[in-house]
Amino acid sequence: MRYCMLKSISIKRTLTLLFLQASLYFLALFLTVIQEVSPIVKEWDSLIYNHVFVEDLDLSGKTLDEARSSLQKNYMELIQNKVIFVHAGPKTYTLSLDQVLKGNNLEAIIKEALYLGKEDSLLLKYQYIKHGFPKKYTLSLEYDEKIIKRFVHQIASSLNSEVKNAQIIQKGRGKLEVIPSQAAYSLDEPKLISLIQTALSQKITENIAITAPITEVQPQYTTEYMAASTTKIASFSTSFPHTPDGRTENIRLSAEAINGTLLMPGDVFSFNETVGETTLEKGYKMAPVISNGTITQGLGGGICQVSSTLYNAILRTGLCSLERRPHSKISTYVPIGLDATVSYGTIDYKFKNTFNYPLYIEAYTDASQIYITVYSHSSLSGKDYRIENDVYQLLPSPVTYRYDSSLSPTDRILVQKGTIGYKAKSYRKLYTNNQLVSTEEIADDIYRPSPTIYRTGFPK
Repeated sequence: MRYCMLKSISIKRTLTLLFLQASLYFLALFLTVIQEVSPIVKEWDSLIYNHVFVEDLDLSGKTLDEARSSLQKNYMELIQNKVIFVHAGPKTYTLSLDQVLKGNNLEAIIKEALYLGKEDSLLLKYQYIKHGFPKKYTLSLEYDEKIIKRFVHQIASSLNSEVKNAQIIQKGRGKLEVIPSQAAYSLDEPKLISLIQTALSQKITENIAITAPITEVQPQYTTEYMAASTTKIASFSTSFPHTPDGRTENIRLSAEAINGTLLMPGDVFSFNETVGETTLEKGYKMAPVISNGTITQGLGGGICQVSSTLYNAILRTGLCSLERRPHSKISTYVPIGLDATVSYGTIDYKFKNTFNYPLYIEAYTDASQIYITVYSHSSLSGKDYRIENDVYQLLPSPVTYRYDSSLSPTDRILVQKGTIGYKAKSYRKLYTNNQLVSTEEIADDIYRPSPTIYRTGFPK
């Protein structure tokens, strides 16, 4: 029994000794590991653990300054001098990123990356050194929203909001120019702001190009359309004597009034509406006019030569008259049957532009002639219209007598010399390669004769 007890005590002592030896071994081993690991861990206290990324940039083993420098080079420096280009209709607008950049989270990221896992145990930190601490950060840039909104609003304000058709203007006799048309644009401001914000949220390595969301309204008559309608298609001129009675000035003023008239397809030209009433305030003067077959003085006398010259020019375009009347007496400045009289408020000369193209009228005078030229599309210039008249009947002057008791029946004293009258037709003939293609009757006019008047005695 005693032996057994002694043996048990011996075993316990042996086990205790072995435990103490093992403990001392592991303690020595732990201290050795600590001694070896501690400097390594301490060395990484100022370094970012492996497998830590900002965007796609690996910051493994970098110091705070190295990480900052690397991020500046790979991200922030790329942004410097970069520009946002916004293409809005015909214009391009720019905004520098330096203007709009307000801040970023770069410093916060690299500090967080550096202190990542640094509060953990020595052995855990050693594990991070060996195997890394996988972490990915997103670099956020903060932009000034007020600057972006102001930039977008400036674009919206500068865009054309009014549609303008192209216009034909004169730059000298026979020289036409086109004032360009202008489209209108409406900008969707909230959508453009959103597009800019989305572009700024991406990694920026190049200038940003954005097409603005705009609604475009094109003019009805574009620059190209109007420019194609500046070809001379017809002209006509008539002569007048330079007289001191004001007729020359009246012709000049009325020609000036119709000069530059632009008729779009479907427009109707009215001589009276274009020239207006011939008043002293406008500079019109008294001059001979034909009224009821006789020549009298009237304000604006002579303007019928302008309407008649225009009538002959328009006939040579192929257009037809809506309103046109001949004088009661033939005019010397155009062939019989090819005049067009006007009288403000009663008699007008009108025609309609039935072409698919604009019609531009140029009218001017020199010392003894009035010239009218009509311009339109080049496709209309190849038509050869020839205007002819046919005086097919002469109407003799009727003879009338005024009885005077102081005269004998055989006496005849001429009071008024009468004029013969005419019946005349006018025709428009179309030729191609000098060959007659078609003939169109334009008008059948009557110029009534004026009576020859004698004084004579009463018959017995």
